[in-house]
Amino acid sequence: MKLYLTDVEFRFYNGGCDNNATCVHESNSDAVTCTCKPGYTDSDPSVTKVVCVDICEYQNGGCDNNATCFHQPNDNVVTCTCKAGYTDSDPSPTKVVCIDICEYNNGGCDNNATCSHPSNSDAVACTCKAGYTDSDPSPTKVMCIDICEYNNGGCDNNATCSHPSNSNAVTCTCKPGYTDSDPSVTKVVCVDICEYQNGGCDNNATCFHQPNDNVVTCTCKPGYTDSDPSPTKVVCIDICEYQNGGCGNNATCAHEPNSNAVTCACKPGYTDSDPSPTKVVCIGPNCTDGVMNQNETDIDCGGGMCPKCNNGKSCRLDGDCVSNQCVSNICQQCTVSSFINGDFELGNSSGWKIGGGSRKKIDSPLLNASDFYQNGSLYVSSIATTHSGIVTSGDDPNLKTLMPKIVYRGMTISNQD
Repeated sequence: MKLYLTDVEFRFYNGGCDNNATCVHESNSDAVTCTCKPGYTDSDPSVTKVVCVDICEYQNGGCDNNATCFHQPNDNVVTCTCKAGYTDSDPSPTKVVCIDICEYNNGGCDNNATCSHPSNSDAVACTCKAGYTDSDPSPTKVMCIDICEYNNGGCDNNATCSHPSNSNAVTCTCKPGYTDSDPSVTKVVCVDICEYQNGGCDNNATCFHQPNDNVVTCTCKPGYTDSDPSPTKVVCIDICEYQNGGCGNNATCAHEPNSNAVTCACKPGYTDSDPSPTKVVCIGPNCTDGVMNQNETDIDCGGGMCPKCNNGKSCRLDGDCVSNQCVSNICQQCTVSSFINGDFELGNSSGWKIGGGSRKKIDSPLLNASDFYQNGSLYVSSIATTHSGIVTSGDDPNLKTLMPKIVYRGMTISNQD
């Protein structure tokens, strides 16, 4: 800017220039040029007068609005420094662009954190966003991971952790094969599904499930059996309480504790009719069971089950006569001596009576009493158990005379009276 001044003005008033400017003019000319000194700049180049201000005071020295301007005395080299709470977002060394410190690289915070700082301060605070938590115990660094990835979100080790997006509200759900041991409280404590109320099984059952599976199988413990035919429910009762342990109605069932090995024993008055050692078939007293059990008639030596022998009749064919268990000897085993001596059920030494008739004693050379006794050479049980049958080795007319209704069966002669 050229000024035309008087000599006095030129000499004493810096040529009319600003105090922070230098004044020059050409020789033999009053045209003054005012130039701001280093460290200063013209605050309004559009006007005719140069007004020099500190270079940092004019448009912040060219620095960003959020930067402070600095220069050395008598130097136009400006240094721009972002204010507290701001940082340079331009990697170029020649230009400083200041933005909020939290807007650049999230203020150094984790991507899953929010950045904040007090006004005019670079003290950044990183806070994990909802749904995330700090996994770094260091107070100087925050590393945010999904809230469920850190300590399982506070859930039980046997639970899965979940939460809605952008929320810290964690839901803990027991994994398959586990269940919450106390649903009444706010914390989920997961135990093996079989450890909580026996998995819903009967107290006398064992609970089982495959790993990672809630499908429980209930199996009755030894000594117990399932009384419920439903495939979905197992109700275990003592093995002897269900269908009498398989023993049958006329037997008692017993077993050792914690054992399915049932022992069946016939009730008093009943007898096992099955010779198999593994099966018990208990039958009640009858006319032909061959056992004196005080529940038959005279044919079985006492009782009230069957009709008695009619008066004047010999004993009927019955195993009880073979067993010879009749204490009063109403029934006896038929032997050869009965024929030889005339002793029979209703007879005496003078002969024997049957059907109202009389028979004298038999005198035959073919009869040898010892041969016809039990275990004798001519003993045949099927004949010996009849009332008037013998086995003979030949045809004797005496037998035909004394026993007119004999029938020949090979070597067997049997009287049919």
